[in-house]
Amino acid sequence: MAQQMTAKGHHRRQKLIQSAASLLSSGGPRAVTMRAAARLADLSPSSTVYYFDDREELLAEAAKLNIRAWAHIAEAIADEAENHHPETGTDEVIEYLIRAMISRPAPLLGHYLELISAGDNETISTAYRAGRGRLDNAISRILAVAKIPYPAELVIAVIDGGIVTALSEGRDPHATVETLLRQLISLPAYEPGPDSIGPAPPHSTEEESTKR
Repeated sequence: MAQQMTAKGHHRRQKLIQSAASLLSSGGPRAVTMRAAARLADLSPSSTVYYFDDREELLAEAAKLNIRAWAHIAEAIADEAENHHPETGTDEVIEYLIRAMISRPAPLLGHYLELISAGDNETISTAYRAGRGRLDNAISRILAVAKIPYPAELVIAVIDGGIVTALSEGRDPHATVETLLRQLISLPAYEPGPDSIGPAPPHSTEEESTKR
């Protein structure tokens, strides 16, 4: 908003953003309307025009608040992992990774429904892309504690995939992700390339025969 705001106005705007963030987490983008956010914030629906130009601005601020909250949780757990170093082993680092990705203010199902639906909304997906770096960095810090060479993007993809699979099949997300992470970490070590987000491909037999 370009216009100047009083302290009271700023407080009300923040309440609306927090309400919209809660609606976004529980019901996805469609649940976020100016009226619904005002009702949840216990404010007059007509007052929203003083704090936001339109629904898209409110939606963008709600998405930014959510990704900051997720990143903050992961960063706090990364701090904890680093403070326990060098005692942290494979079992501990797996637990840190799971906590960093599963500890969410909203229920897991609502969180992943929000992420999936975000792809259909440019406002939300833009906000998530902008804030993703903090989450990736926190996961990288946890991996570094146990000297696990996999990049954060790959590990996050494994965790996200495991959670979605568990939720869709009625299984325990924590146990499912723990099993997948153990399988990933037990794979032979690899040297990641500059643009790699996964294990390096094996050398081709044709290339090896040429060298002989």
